[in-house]
Amino acid sequence: MFGNCDIRTPGRTLLFLTGVVGIIFMLPRSTEASEWNSADVGAVGIAGSAVENSSGVWTLQGDGADIWGSADAFHYLYRSETSVGFRLTTRVDDLQNTDQFAKIGVMFRTSLNPDAATILLDAKPSGEVEFMNRSSDEADMQYVGGVFLNFPMWLRLDCFSGSGTVADHMDCVPWVSQDGVNWNFNFAPSRILPVPSTGYLAGLAVTSHNPGALTTAHAGALRLLAGYTDDDIGSTGAASNAAMDVAPPSAFNQQFTIEGAGADIWGPTDSFAFVHQSSGIGSLNLALRYRVISVEDTNPFAKAGLMFRDGLSPDSLEVVADMKPNGELEFMARTCAGCSVNYLGGAFVSFPAYIALTRNGSTFTAQVGSDPSSMQQVGLVNVPMANPFPGFAVTSHDTAQLTTAVIDGPWVP
Repeated sequence: MFGNCDIRTPGRTLLFLTGVVGIIFMLPRSTEASEWNSADVGAVGIAGSAVENSSGVWTLQGDGADIWGSADAFHYLYRSETSVGFRLTTRVDDLQNTDQFAKIGVMFRTSLNPDAATILLDAKPSGEVEFMNRSSDEADMQYVGGVFLNFPMWLRLDCFSGSGTVADHMDCVPWVSQDGVNWNFNFAPSRILPVPSTGYLAGLAVTSHNPGALTTAHAGALRLLAGYTDDDIGSTGAASNAAMDVAPPSAFNQQFTIEGAGADIWGPTDSFAFVHQSSGIGSLNLALRYRVISVEDTNPFAKAGLMFRDGLSPDSLEVVADMKPNGELEFMARTCAGCSVNYLGGAFVSFPAYIALTRNGSTFTAQVGSDPSSMQQVGLVNVPMANPFPGFAVTSHDTAQLTTAVIDGPWVP
């Protein structure tokens, strides 16, 4: 289930849940660097490597003739995922020029076979970014398009389940950024990737394009969000980013790191980052129980917490229990589309704050506490929602910058 909160000043409040109604909700998985594997793919003369430092920057070394044609040769830092729907992001800091066609990039792949179907968004030493696609096993790689950026640069692939005649495929859309905040789509329409029964491999690929020699590249902020949708609600000013570690250094089995901008969750329309399940829960009763570990203090009204939302429009019905940087939890709701958000109650809790937000029919209840054994109910509200999305909400209360929030769980009372 979900659980994290953040409090508001007059006009906002936080909820605490003590009991569980319905089921415990656990979002699909996403990953951070602690879960990555490393392997050489294809014929390489020197073994590659991938090492992460304490700042989350990877040093990758890879041999190999190329990622091209009908068979590849490179080093791969990857994660295996069975979900359909991903966002893979990294910052590429540099790439050694062992050859003009050396490359490092974000990749989705159906297997470790050299001829596997592949989607690749990579950078070459010149700063040229190229988007390429091998649409099926053993097929030739196709160059789709390119653009030039300076190092460091940000690369992102958004992939989602296909529809209609390509329901057995993922559609992948490439994005590039010079600053990690402002993203541009500079390529042809999305490429498709077949859905393997064993799941996808997602990660970073590096090749020297000089067989018998290693090239070295550095990349940071490697994040994979799998099975979730990361949406910016309203005009936020900066694109959000999210990842989840399923082996975090805590007692819980999920830890989310979410970067979000936006003016606020308030008034008749909202502006924030929303990490949520890709489909609503219909009439299902649900208890979300998560813990807000931290909220970066970009503004006194920055916040991170749990939310049920009846749609993705800025003015949708919603119920939210969130935490502000000062430890205030606020419980709020928008009870009709386009209406102003109402502050329903709040409390002060030290971080990490345990939050429970429960839906039982049209009744939503919020609880909060510094310990799951002593939760305080903050309030309840009646908001009829036909098909709400459960998720995490984060806003910096500043459209010029992102705030970072860390949330883990789920916790059990």
